[in-house]
Amino acid sequence: MNSRKRASSSVVEYRRELPRLVIFDLDGTLVDTVPDITVALNAALADLDLAAVSESEVRIWVGNGARRLCGRATSRGVDDHAQPALVARLLDRFLVRYAEHICVSTRVYPGVRDLLIWLSTADVALACVTNKPFALTERLLTILDLRKHFRHVLGGDSLPRSKPDPLPLLECARHFAVSPQECLMIGDSENDIAAANAAGIDSVCVSYGYNQGRDVNRLGANLVLATLADLPQHLVTTK
Repeated sequence: MNSRKRASSSVVEYRRELPRLVIFDLDGTLVDTVPDITVALNAALADLDLAAVSESEVRIWVGNGARRLCGRATSRGVDDHAQPALVARLLDRFLVRYAEHICVSTRVYPGVRDLLIWLSTADVALACVTNKPFALTERLLTILDLRKHFRHVLGGDSLPRSKPDPLPLLECARHFAVSPQECLMIGDSENDIAAANAAGIDSVCVSYGYNQGRDVNRLGANLVLATLADLPQHLVTTK
């Protein structure tokens, strides 16, 4: 049985049976992609003779997909000031530039590889659901030697709707023929936790990711962790 108590801090106890499926977000959860995203975004901005942005700004703006990121880059973070035509032009250039610079400084967060191995050894199915385009997701996971751990991968363009809509998470559950109650979502942002809550799936939020400056303890996750290396102690297994 799942413990549905929502965590208000990382010290709130949360324990549940080992899930049959764990769904991971990518950027800000498994890997720190902001350095490469910043380089690519600034190259795209330069292509359009637009002002460069800082890595610290990008860390606040990422997490809602490439289009929203480009909109924030053109309006300095003010979503409703973005001009759709300019955003579309920048997005086209950004996707080209990011494909050229997708994994130069990107790194896997500490504890991630060990957790993926531990879950796989425990016969837990693993999926990756991200708002990053599918082709870029597949390429990045492959370069970082993470793709082998995931039986199913969905990008932001894989389905008609992406996170925070619950559709991608429910599609993963359907793919593996498991119920939402048998799943666990691991992410770093409001998008991830909102999608999990809407799908009826327990969620874990990491505190080190991309959360647009929000307090992760207030996003409604069951558990907040400073490192994914601590997750196994919250999962009950007979093995």
